[in-house]
Amino acid sequence: MDRVSNEIKKIGMYGGSFNPLHNGHIKCIKKALEQCDELHLIIGNLPNRDDFDIKTKLKWFKTIFKPYKNQITLHVLTDDSSKKTSYTLEKWVQDSEKIKHMIGKKIDIVFCGSDYNRDNNPYRICYPEQEIVYLDRTDDNISSSIFKINPEKNKFMVPDIVYKSYLMKTKRKI
Repeated sequence: MDRVSNEIKKIGMYGGSFNPLHNGHIKCIKKALEQCDELHLIIGNLPNRDDFDIKTKLKWFKTIFKPYKNQITLHVLTDDSSKKTSYTLEKWVQDSEKIKHMIGKKIDIVFCGSDYNRDNNPYRICYPEQEIVYLDRTDDNISSSIFKINPEKNKFMVPDIVYKSYLMKTKRKI
């Protein structure tokens, strides 16, 4: 990406639980990379839910996004909630302050899925000075929930490294 040296760099942020990381997430992250010079990925560590451990998730990201290692910075955000519905707006606000501190720079763009393009969007409350960019995650009908219903049938939804991790976690055979 050739840019004039005096042009201001755009700092972007995209976060999620990535449980598991699927091809829809990867497509969104690549779209986000096209719109900023530096992308900070916030990876949810959810120790009290049926989630992949953070070490496994970091391995996925480091492997899949290795070609972008100079443009992407990975951050871990721990959520001790036992279920997604326990993640209140108050928690969103607290965690947004943690994220801003982790990144340590002014965030220009916050990327989120198109499912957040609604009136009660917590990103608008937590990041009022940032541009919010909605990335369409619906066109491929890929989701972590659908994958988990039938992993063998929906293997195409996740990269091989993620599928192998899922098989190891659930003790299934390839």
